[in-house]
Amino acid sequence: MDMTRKLARTPQSDGTPRYKAVVLDCEMVSTVAGLNEVIIVSLVDYVRKEVLMDTYVQPSHKVSNW
Repeated sequence: MDMTRKLARTPQSDGTPRYKAVVLDCEMVSTVAGLNEVIIVSLVDYVRKEVLMDTYVQPSHKVSNW
């Protein structure tokens, strides 16, 4: 499997924080390779209760246990 990824540049910042607190949650699964891999990544603005990101991630190996 080709593991080459296109990377994005980090945007410039004026130094002012956009959020006071961000919660990160990652959901994991077991794979046939014996690895635990991330399948969902979620970011939430804790103060505003706003979902900033909630996305699936393609595991590198076949899932053996959800």
